[in-house]
Amino acid sequence: MTDGGGEVAATREPGGPQVPVDVTWLILERLGDLQRAQDKLAARLDQLDARLDHLDAKIEQQGKDLRADIQRLDAKIDAVAAKLDAKIDAMAAKLDAKIDGETDKLDSKIDNLRNYIVIPVALVLLAAILAHFVPGF
Repeated sequence: MTDGGGEVAATREPGGPQVPVDVTWLILERLGDLQRAQDKLAARLDQLDARLDHLDAKIEQQGKDLRADIQRLDAKIDAVAAKLDAKIDAMAAKLDAKIDGETDKLDSKIDNLRNYIVIPVALVLLAAILAHFVPGF
């Protein structure tokens, strides 16, 4: 409210006399209000900063825990891979031995088959040679 060019104090006690307020006093009151609001904001900012610091520390710890988990998993994967490699090598050696055995059997059969073919052919050739060179054979 204005009273003849001066402000009436709204912050005075209720029921008290309404007197014109000096503009300087009003400005100082508003500045005081602003200072208190700024102090509240600064306190809230400090709280938020502390919370952010806490969250940063928590995130950092979770990152460390995650890296440790990854290292443990890598170690487990390496162990499983080594076991699988050993099993594969053992199976490959077993299969190589089996293949070698089967190859030996096949070589033996081929040799026998050659003998079955070569001996009669050789006998036929021998008979032809003998018939050619030995009369009456």
